[in-house]
Amino acid sequence: MIRHRRKELGFDQKALAVAAIVTESYISQLLVRKKAPPASSRTAIYEKMGRFLKLPNDETSKLADLQRQEGLKEDSGTTETFV
Repeated sequence: MIRHRRKELGFDQKALAVAAIVTESYISQLLVRKKAPPASSRTAIYEKMGRFLKLPNDETSKLADLQRQEGLKEDSGTTETFV
């Protein structure tokens, strides 16, 4: 969803990285799921990304938490997924 919204608004990864105050490489790793998203309680990145992408409050943090939970389930060998 983040990738889609970024493209929809005509922004590149670098612009998103600048808005979130992180490196472009970090944004790239998050978007291709090479790096697990940080817990929303430990960072303000989601608020910054949400404002930049003009998404509803807490939308990016909720998505990140779901992705993080899915990744933890995959790592533990559980096959359940969130729908």
